[in-house]
Order: sequence, then structure tokens, then C-alpha cells
Amino acid sequence: MGIASGRGRGRRTSTGKRFQRLYHRYILPEVDGIRKAAETFESVIEQGKRLGRAWLRSGAQIHLATSLLRAGQLNRASLDRITQDLTSVSEALPADITAEIALSAGRLEEALKQSEKACSDAEEGGQMFDHVSVQELQARVLLRMGKPEDALACVDAGIKMAEEMNYLPMLWRIRAAKAQALEMLGNNEEAAHEYETAAAIIRKLADTIPDAELKQSFMSSPLVSSIIRAPDGRTGAQ
Repeated sequence: MGIASGRGRGRRTSTGKRFQRLYHRYILPEVDGIRKAAETFESVIEQGKRLGRAWLRSGAQIHLATSLLRAGQLNRASLDRITQDLTSVSEALPADITAEIALSAGRLEEALKQSEKACSDAEEGGQMFDHVSVQELQARVLLRMGKPEDALACVDAGIKMAEEMNYLPMLWRIRAAKAQALEMLGNNEEAAHEYETAAAIIRKLADTIPDAELKQSFMSSPLVSSIIRAPDGRTGAQ
């Protein structure tokens, strides 16, 4: 029984890692193709239910919530359904998702508190990809709070980590956040440079998307389009 259990854990760990790599490399940066991402996660959730794999089911629910949030499509009905399903397998929404929800609702102090918790959890757990993602989230919260100086300190650390990992899907987002912070501080020349850098990363990332429809959706999304236009003097990050 011990050997069988060990093999089960090995399959779970291996599958979980492959799923995480797929998510970070392909799905997270292309959340504007939300229909395809949602279909993928819904399929994984159903498989988890059929196979009795609570860990697979809960992981997919959390990633689905993240994607819906990123795309601005996490409505109350979707959130209630995801939360109920997570509760049924004794899971809870992680701090970064809670922070995103609070941010979207304008509860900025709560969003900051939860983003700080998520950042601490990721750092303590050695979760480098998550750590960078949460730093970008925390920067967005600080920008919404009108604290560009604090946001700059946050993004500088995130940029260093993202560059070391060549984490392009998050690097363009965090550089765009830096550009917005510089813009708020009146450093328009430096802000324009950051927007240009973010735009170059976006184009490089777009070249790696094999699906033409998804690539077009990504490039024409409001956030990406605004960043590409930003050097012309228009607002970039949202």
C-alpha cells in the first residue's frame, strides 16, 4: 500500500507540475482569450470530479477564478459557484484571489492586506512565479491607492525576478505598472521608456502564440492595445 500510495503521489506531483507550467506559460498571459481558457479549466474540473481528484479539481477552480478576474469576467454567480466547489473539497480561495476580488470591488485596504499575505506566502514557499505575479498585483493595488513611490519599490523587485526567470508573461505587466507609477510621479520620459519596453515584450510574446485567433485576441485586448499605444502619449496600464 505504501508503494502504491507513493506512486499516486508521484503521479499527482508530476501532473500538477505539468499543469502549473502550462498555466504559467500559456494560459495566464493570454487571459483575453478567456473562452478557450475557461473551456480548458472547466474540462479539468469535470475530469477531477469524475476521477475523484480533489487536488486537480480545486487547482483548476483557482486558476479559472484567476483567469476570469484577469479578464474582468468574474461575476457574482461565477464566484459563488467556484467558492462553493472549493468549499466542498475543503479548500479556500487563496489570498491573491481574495485580493483581486477586493481590488475589483474597490476595497483597497483589504486588497493590500491580502496581497501582502499572498506575497509573504509565495516568498516563504519558494514559489517564484507566484511571487512575481503577486508583486504585480500588489503594485496595482498601491497605484489604485495613489501610492506610486511604494508601487515602484514593489515592481523593481518583481522586474528583477521576472527577468532572471525570463518570465515574459508577467514581465510586460509589471513593467507597465512601473510606467504608470512613473507617469503618476511626473517622470514622463522614463514612463515612455517603460511602456516601450513593455510593448516590445508583448510583441515578442505574441510571436510565440501559435493560435492565430488567440494571438489576435491578445494583441487587440484593451490593456495590451493601450500599452502599445502608450509611447504616443496615451495612458498605458490600467
